[in-house]
Parts: sequence; C-alpha cells; structure tokens
Amino acid sequence: LPLQCLARTGRRREVHQRVQHVPKERILAFVHAHGGAGKAPRAGVDAVDQFQVVTSGGIAEFGRASGGVVNILTKSGTNDFRGSLYGFFRNQRFDARNPLAPTKDLLTQAQYGATIGGPLRSNRTFFFSNFEQTRRNYSAVLTISPNAVNSINNRLRAVNYQGPLVSTGVVPASFDTTNFFTRIDHSINQRNQLSARYSLYHINAVNSRTVGGLNAVSRGTGLDNTDQTVQVSNITTLSSRTLNEARVQYTNSRLDAPVNDDVGPAVNIAGVANFGTATFSPLARDINLFEAVDNVSTQLRDHSLKFGAGFLYNRVNILFPGAVQGVYSFSSLNNFLNGNYINYQQAFGVPNQVQSNPNVGMFVQDEWRVRPDLTINAGFRYDLQFLPDPIQTDTDNFAPRLGIVYAPGDRKTVIRASYGLYYDRIPLRATSNALQRDGSKFLVVQLSPGQPGAPVFPNVLTLQPATLPTKPNITRIDPNIEVSYSQQANFQIERELPGNAVVSVGYLNVRAFHLILSRNVNVPAVPASAGIPNLGRPDPNWGNISRFEGSGRSNYDGMVVSFNKRASQWANLRVSYTWSKTI
Repeated sequence: LPLQCLARTGRRREVHQRVQHVPKERILAFVHAHGGAGKAPRAGVDAVDQFQVVTSGGIAEFGRASGGVVNILTKSGTNDFRGSLYGFFRNQRFDARNPLAPTKDLLTQAQYGATIGGPLRSNRTFFFSNFEQTRRNYSAVLTISPNAVNSINNRLRAVNYQGPLVSTGVVPASFDTTNFFTRIDHSINQRNQLSARYSLYHINAVNSRTVGGLNAVSRGTGLDNTDQTVQVSNITTLSSRTLNEARVQYTNSRLDAPVNDDVGPAVNIAGVANFGTATFSPLARDINLFEAVDNVSTQLRDHSLKFGAGFLYNRVNILFPGAVQGVYSFSSLNNFLNGNYINYQQAFGVPNQVQSNPNVGMFVQDEWRVRPDLTINAGFRYDLQFLPDPIQTDTDNFAPRLGIVYAPGDRKTVIRASYGLYYDRIPLRATSNALQRDGSKFLVVQLSPGQPGAPVFPNVLTLQPATLPTKPNITRIDPNIEVSYSQQANFQIERELPGNAVVSVGYLNVRAFHLILSRNVNVPAVPASAGIPNLGRPDPNWGNISRFEGSGRSNYDGMVVSFNKRASQWANLRVSYTWSKTI
C-alpha cells in the first residue's frame, strides 16, 4: 500500500527501500476485518501507528465497498521496552448551558489508557498491548411541556397504566467503553513471519437511544455491546521476488439494546409526547464472522504483480420485535385524555431473523513501470455475495480498475488519472427486515376504534385476531435485486513551483447505480371515498408493501484546487478551494 501511494511522486527507489521494512501483516484492513459485520472495529488511539484512506487509482485488492477503504497499521513491539500513560478529562463547569435547559447539562468524562511493548525474545519475538477506557456521564434534554406531563400522568394513573410515568427536563445518560488490543510478532525463520492479534471492545450505555426531545425516558433503550476479534497471519518469502500473505480471522459480536420500559404499551401523541416501550429498532444483534485471505506479491522486471482471493462467512441473528407490546397513536392531547386513538398496532409472530451470508472475492493487479516517467496500475476484481432464499445471487460483479501516473519532461509536473468500478454489498439489515416481515411468520395488526377486536387504552391483545379488518403492511425485497456499484473517475495535475511550492488541480466524478431503497409497490389506486375494498391496491391481500430494491442512483462531481508552500523549517502554508455537487 505505501508503494501505491508514494510511487505517484516518482520516488520509486525510495519506496522500495521503505516497503522492505514495513511488515505487511501490520496492515489491518477495516473492510476485511468487519466486511460483513456492518460495523467497523474500534481501536484505542495509541494502538494505531498509521492509517490510510484508499479512494481509487486502479487498486483492485479492495472490494465489498463502493466508496473508500480505511486501512490501519497497528503498533508492534521492538527490542526496547516502551510504554505510555495518557488521560483526558472534561467537566460541565467549562461548558455553556443548553438554551433549552434551565441549568447546565451534566457532563463528566474521563478517558485514559496505557500501552506497553517490547521483546519476548530479542530480534525474534515481540509484543505490544494497549488498554483504554472511557467513562462519560452526560444529559439528555426532554422538551415535553410540563402541563402536558401533568395531564398525561393523571390520565395514566386513572387508567392504571402499568408502565413508567412521563417526565420532562434534564435526565442523566452515560456510557462506559473499554478497548483492549494485544499483538505478538514472531520470526519463525528467515522465510516466515507470524503475527497474531486479539482485540476487545465493550460498551455499556444508559439512555443511549432515542431519549430526548418529545421522547420520554421510557421510549429509549440502553446498550450493551461486546466485540472480540482474533486474527493470525503469516508472511512467507517464497523467493527474493515473491511473498505470500495468508490471514485468517474470527469475529464475535454481541449487541443488546434493552428497553427502558419492558411493560408498555407504546404511546404516540402527535406533537406532544412519545412514551412507552421502544419499538423503533432491533433490540439485539449477534454476529459470528470468519474470514480467510491469501495474497501473493511478486516482482517481474518492470511489473509488480499481486493477486489473491478471500472468503468471508457471516452468520447474523437480529432480534426486532417492534410493536409486540402494542402501539397507540393519538392525534392530540385532548383525544388522548378522552381515549380516542386513531390507530392501534400490535405485532405477532417470530421476532428474530437468522441468516447466513457467505462472500467470495478475488483480484489481480499489476503495477507496470512502462518508462521512468510513466507508471500504469491495472487490475481486475470479482466479488460474490450469497444471500438467503428467495434472493438470487448477483453474479456479474466484474470490476476493472485502471490508474496512470505520468511525469513528463523535468518531472516537476505529475499527471494522475484513474477509472474503476467498485461494487458494494446488500445491507443485511435490509434483507433481515424483508425476510422477517414478509407476512409469512411475523405480522403487524392494525386496528381502528370501533373495529372488531379493537382494544381500549391501555389494554393490549392477547392473541392475533382471526380476521383482520385492515390489511397488514409488510416488507419485501426484490428477489432479483442488483448489487449497487459506482463508477469512479478522477484526473489531477500537480506542478512543483520555485520556492518549495506545489499547486494542484483535481477533479472527481462518482456515478452510483442500483442504490438500495425502499418503495411502496402497493399504492392505493382510488381514494377511500370510492368504497372499493382495500382501496383498489394491486395486491388486494396486503396494505402497503415496502419493497427493498436497487433502483436508486446518484451522481457526484468534485473539484479541488490547492497551493502548498514550505514557508520555513517550522511552518507550512496551504490554501485550497473545493467545489462539489451531488444529485
């Protein structure tokens, strides 16, 4: 990776010297580490040695993302024992008051950690470890009217509502995080360099989701999440010109979002307050992820070749009960006080969805030094994402990449250009929602006052009604959904000026296709006044059908003009102008 970044400046020989001293096993790719987990790993700040953002430029090694990729180089031990201690502290005494609160928000934060590294066996085995914690207590601000709070609570007491009462003003919130990272590097022999690492991330939070504004404390959830990753890699020197990198990894992630109110039901009063049990997002998510990658790098005269393949297997279980405890919706505070709701919903069925998600990727790329002033990066990548039935696998994900660097004449002008296709992935959150809520095993019943079986607030249904006066809404996914991809092209001219100055002009265009979105494909054909059953929808068996499909697209144009000057040994000057437009 340093080769690809620095070779563009024309310092080819210097680059080769640097790369020989950078163990490739130190490169931890976010997209590889958690490519299917839907979340990036979190490393303590002092565990990071370097980071790199790979945007484009003909590099075919990276896939499963239509945008950029972030690589992290973590620190490793040396023949000397070294360590550090650090801390960061913050308090509300130094903060301003929230304009919606009568007093300053509560805030105390302590972030601290330590690192240590050194030899286990001189010149052969080394270790490095980092431990970091954050303790943060802060505030959420509820803006429910005090008069509304009194009226709501009086009504809740009168009807013997079993859930928590409503409050307003400042309420406490907090989160505690722990990061632990350790790695061992071992030289097995002159041909094999072994590296192993373990990372742990844990967070425990109170009132972390949807508490604040018109959402009462009871409407929120906490958070308890633990991620653990183990990775082992080995770099084998096959010859003086060829290296093989093999890497295996396992990630275990367990997330729980316990509700603040486990009794319910949930209540929405338009423009006044929302309280009762949380229904808005999954309450748990378990991930088991395994990955194996093998890459080969070789030098053939003016060609630097690299090729490889990877397999990633994801097994995900998402718990999303939604409105299983019932949801009452009122149009006004007066209607709430009188018990006149406009809609009641309650979910029945299996609240979780398990799915497996194998991924296969392979690539080949070549950096060809055509002449001392011209370098071409050309590559090709192919990715497959296998999804559960009835979703068909999109098999035409062929992604060519091309990058050119040209430094004509006096080498003070560098021209860079690149083009490539970058395929993304179908989000597992979308597939989980569609598979769980397609109406076959999980159903949300909707009732209006006066309809058969409609409850009286705050009661809930004990069984799913045998007949449904209102057709349920469901979620589906296009079984032939296309994987989204982007076409990225950029062009840049950089010129060295007298006086240690550089000016550059760059342009970037990104066109994305088959972006996933949700669309109602069962829209009513006639108004309610027409008296036609189910409003004449195309599918008379259901209400709204929200279907995930790859029908979105976007276009981005961006330009950057910059001037950089080394003003002195202790100062740099940079002036830049950026312009962008997105449709």
